[in-house]
Amino acid sequence: MMRIAALRCTALALAFAGCASLRPVPGRPGADPDEERICVMERATGSHQFQEVCRTRAQIERERDEAEEMLHRGIQRGEIVIY
Repeated sequence: MMRIAALRCTALALAFAGCASLRPVPGRPGADPDEERICVMERATGSHQFQEVCRTRAQIERERDEAEEMLHRGIQRGEIVIY
């Protein structure tokens, strides 16, 4: 019984470790580094299933900048309060 529980824990730990990794997708030699694709496993809101999502470095930067700008606007308007 303990052996089965240990195997389940090991399998679960390996599954989570694999889902959390960033995986660069090899591109063309000499290609622009901003066009290198990075793939991550993401879980959609309300779902228990993971799916692989690939974005370029430029897309990741743009999404981060947009989220930061949205946060700053919300704080300035008083819509977001941080304690």
